[in-house]
Amino acid sequence: MNTFFDWAWLPRVLPVFPRRWACWHAANQPHDPVLPALFPNAELLDQALPACDEDAAPFALPLPDYSRDTELLLFALPELPGPAARERLFAELRRTLIPGGTLVTIECLRGAYRAAAYGLRSARLRTREECLALGMAAGFRLREDYAIARDTHALVWLG
Repeated sequence: MNTFFDWAWLPRVLPVFPRRWACWHAANQPHDPVLPALFPNAELLDQALPACDEDAAPFALPLPDYSRDTELLLFALPELPGPAARERLFAELRRTLIPGGTLVTIECLRGAYRAAAYGLRSARLRTREECLALGMAAGFRLREDYAIARDTHALVWLG
């Protein structure tokens, strides 16, 4: 059984169950109807990231400061146009997360397996080191690196 698609791993990696959480994904990622059922008493915002341009002014997530206790970022980094956009995204995630809140980033990581499977498209993927650097530069502290599948990891961050 694939433990990613049934999401059974997610409650186990969170330090506390969310009350107000957000799930951000690339525009080409479909909504997963299972997510709301994971924490039925929690308020969930599940939407695609706003479009951004590497040369444009920084985009903002449509949330007030410190408004979520948990945020998920699903397979979004390859869809952002460059390093500055990725840094802006992590700064925005930090802004919207309460102090001590949890960010979970889920990415297919660049590596030999993905290179063989995706060929040249794998160049868009980020390495584990790049993902770690983004989180740490935004002021997050890594709590856990959970391997969901081969070269697919959930990095669990504390804000």
